[in-house]
Amino acid sequence: MTVPASPFMDSNAHQVNTLKPSKSVIENQTQGPITYVKTITSSSVDSNASKTAIDVLWSLDSFKIPFLGISFVKDSINKSVYNALNKIEKVIQ
Repeated sequence: MTVPASPFMDSNAHQVNTLKPSKSVIENQTQGPITYVKTITSSSVDSNASKTAIDVLWSLDSFKIPFLGISFVKDSINKSVYNALNKIEKVIQ
């Protein structure tokens, strides 16, 4: 599926999400000030599947952001991933 980028992103930003049920979600930001591929996967931690691990691999390809803004962007990304994982954890429990 293709979705528009979030409102704070460049209006030319383009994002493609690939859903692989029970395996992963791949988010590919192909245009905009930041381009990246983010892969979210889940896997069983124990043999009886009572615990699940969620892994996020985020590969930033390029920054079209002024040098002074890069740390702000990285902090924002870290916070958004942390918040998203906390929300997922609360839903699962």
